[in-house]
Amino acid sequence: MNQGCKGLLKSLKEIDTEGLFARITLIASRPQDAWEVIKGELLSIQEIYIQHLLIIVLLSSFFECIDFMVKAGSFSAFGPGVMLMLAAFITKMAMVYVFAMLLEFLAKQPMFGSEAGFMSFFKLVTYPSIIGLLGNIFSVVPYINYPLMILASFYGGYFLYLGLETMIGIVDYQKRAIFLGLALVVMCSIVLIFNILIWRVPLAVLF
Repeated sequence: MNQGCKGLLKSLKEIDTEGLFARITLIASRPQDAWEVIKGELLSIQEIYIQHLLIIVLLSSFFECIDFMVKAGSFSAFGPGVMLMLAAFITKMAMVYVFAMLLEFLAKQPMFGSEAGFMSFFKLVTYPSIIGLLGNIFSVVPYINYPLMILASFYGGYFLYLGLETMIGIVDYQKRAIFLGLALVVMCSIVLIFNILIWRVPLAVLF
């Protein structure tokens, strides 16, 4: 446990927050240019996890924990809330990798014929996911939480669509639209399964 905490703290120290902020700003302001930059980066999967995903997933999981405890309205929800945060953190980190594997399998089918490597699919999943995870941070803000989360989800889908040609070579508009639809179905299925697994942890303790 101590080793895990030390490893997490070490990873947090390695995060380039200014670079991450610049990346998010670029995605928000010039999404097509952002994909060109992302494609040219020579980062390993581990480096992408540490530099770009780790802090966003931590923040998203933390605010989900706060939202859970506020809605529970009881101090007894603190323990389950922390367990929810840990479960959400682990599953979200895993979900990105699993989603990338499934999209690679889908894109390699004859209908799409992509020849891109796994790294391209991992990047294709990672950065739209960051947009969606940022939307989760607003879950604790009354009144505007759901509109902002929905907006983040739509923009994440749009950004994913823009990356299909640049990252995995699907040029045809019709094929890109079909692939996006299938990708969203896969993503929603994964999110549903992982959310069921996540919520079973705190609810089992609370009740």
